[in-house]
Amino acid sequence: MNIDWNRLRKGALILFCALAAAGSLRGYLQGTARQEAAVLYETPVERAEIPALEEYKDDRIDLNSATIEQLCTLKGIGPAKAQAILDYRDAYGGFVCVEEIMEVKGIGESTFAKIKDYLYIPD
Repeated sequence: MNIDWNRLRKGALILFCALAAAGSLRGYLQGTARQEAAVLYETPVERAEIPALEEYKDDRIDLNSATIEQLCTLKGIGPAKAQAILDYRDAYGGFVCVEEIMEVKGIGESTFAKIKDYLYIPD
């Protein structure tokens, strides 16, 4: 029996991204529920203004089309790591989700925590 490891890896990453998105949705829904409860009990709750996604994307780097120069602007990413990101992207046909960047050698959870807000994957 032959196992297509690349296909299995992609499926696992898609599942991971879906679970991460579900966790984000759960947190959002819980926050909304807290705000609705505050209205019921007449307690003031300040709502944070969330910028439109298009405005936020302008400040972020598209992980699937970024250049070495763009990647080097990220905290903790130098020319060697930027090249490793490009090599990984070329080898696997692009990133499925931002969390996949942790699969690149030299990028762990601490580096990811510093750069995750500056990256996105286009729809």
